[in-house]
Amino acid sequence: MGHIIGTVSEVMSTPVITAPPARTLTAVTEQLLEEGVGSVVLATETPDGIVTKTDLLAGHSTYDAPAEQPVSAVASTPVVTIHPDQPLSTAARRLDERKIKHLVVVDQGIEGVVTTTDILNQLGSTTTGLLNEVAASDE
Repeated sequence: MGHIIGTVSEVMSTPVITAPPARTLTAVTEQLLEEGVGSVVLATETPDGIVTKTDLLAGHSTYDAPAEQPVSAVASTPVVTIHPDQPLSTAARRLDERKIKHLVVVDQGIEGVVTTTDILNQLGSTTTGLLNEVAASDE
């Protein structure tokens, strides 16, 4: 995977949407929809968990009273993290090895989130750029 050009900081999503682990499933679902994001990082001072749209949907179908259920009940833990200066190839490898779609980017604090979609978009841009260079050199 060494052919993915760039670093995590170049493609990560910011700002990170966070919520306390004790917030309810319903409240975090509303927050996710209002912010238009695919995940919410549960955090006190450090990342305690992460919930995605899929986790929230599962929680709403599992619990009879999602307005009373803490979101931490459906969170993925422990949080898999990566440093913003890491190459995208490292992020892709970590996502693949863990069979997950989101990495929380941490440095001095929670800096961002990088997803499989972010990396694939970068890979597409890199491939297009390389093809354009090859085409230009043929002229």
